[in-house]
Amino acid sequence: MVPFRRIAVRADSEISMLIKSLARRMVTLPQEHDSFASALFEESLLKMFVILVLRACIHAEQHRAQGSRKHLMMDELFVYIRTHITEEITLEQLEQVFYISRFHIAREFKRQTGQTLHSYIVKTKLDLCCHYIEQGRPITEVYRLGGFGGYNHFFRAFKQEYGMTPKQYFRSVQKDAHA
Repeated sequence: MVPFRRIAVRADSEISMLIKSLARRMVTLPQEHDSFASALFEESLLKMFVILVLRACIHAEQHRAQGSRKHLMMDELFVYIRTHITEEITLEQLEQVFYISRFHIAREFKRQTGQTLHSYIVKTKLDLCCHYIEQGRPITEVYRLGGFGGYNHFFRAFKQEYGMTPKQYFRSVQKDAHA
């Protein structure tokens, strides 16, 4: 027994209609076997049938690939953000890098992750800053290493995310280290 798998291909209505019509015509061919050039006609119908089925498969594969491209783009986006986290990352910049509209990037990111791209970037930068604070680096150095443009922006984002100032976080890390 030869193993095989079945795949259902949903063709658009025009291709589907043509395939059904050709299939019906091919079923009635044995009745016309003695007609002039019946073998040539039968071969032509079979070729047209195969071509239409292949077109339907290619169309289905392209449609499936477009859906997976979105996930691929998101994976590439996460990698890009991680490698450039210490830099300023803008939607305009991402649009230039990925050749995809900034509006599409923002919409897809929100749809697939449930958060805005900006909040993800800020949280990722804050995670990096927490790592630096846990290493004992000075707060004035941490915000620069984390890619924040200024201390005020870093301070507000940190307090909003963690409910404490960076210095309070530093003290709590030191307490935990001594305990």
